[in-house]
Amino acid sequence: SFNSAGISFAGVPVVRIGRNEHVAWVSTNNICSQRDLYAERTNPDHPSCFLYGDQWEPELTLEEVILVKGEEPITKTIRFSRNGPIVNEILPLNDAFDEPISLRWVGRHEPGWMEGLLAMNHARSVPELIEASRDWNIPTQSSVFADRDGHIAYRTNGRIPIRKNWTSGFRPGLDPEHDWEEYIPFESLPELVDPPRGWV
Repeated sequence: SFNSAGISFAGVPVVRIGRNEHVAWVSTNNICSQRDLYAERTNPDHPSCFLYGDQWEPELTLEEVILVKGEEPITKTIRFSRNGPIVNEILPLNDAFDEPISLRWVGRHEPGWMEGLLAMNHARSVPELIEASRDWNIPTQSSVFADRDGHIAYRTNGRIPIRKNWTSGFRPGLDPEHDWEEYIPFESLPELVDPPRGWV
């Protein structure tokens, strides 16, 4: 349903960077923070729970079965706090952590990049390319657009969380002050359309 040329990744059914008969688009990484690590509080008196504020919240679990060719399937139980999955097992130097470490990441829910790229491959104008980037949640990208009518634009794509407390390192999972409030609105992300100087 579209006619595009450019580059993609193996197995991805859309052009990642390229053009169709009407528009062209290109993007590169825009390194914005879309994840946080939280040190969770546990207590033997409250098994399978994590402290949040002054309440003990039960953990959630998910059984994952990993199929391995020529071997027996591997079953993993993934534990979750309100902030996300417990990831100690995959952290470097995981023996150094006394508490469970959870990962909150924008991409855990709706990445949106496939929908965004599909809409870009169908786009017929710079405004349509900009609107297509609305669905793009991860990863954050800096994109440049152009169309056959001579319009050009720069756009930051991606969902960037707003934090009450800006800090580096591990956040305390029990402290509501370290929750994400919301995301920067799409309309507030950096954008430049048809600058008078004629280039982005």
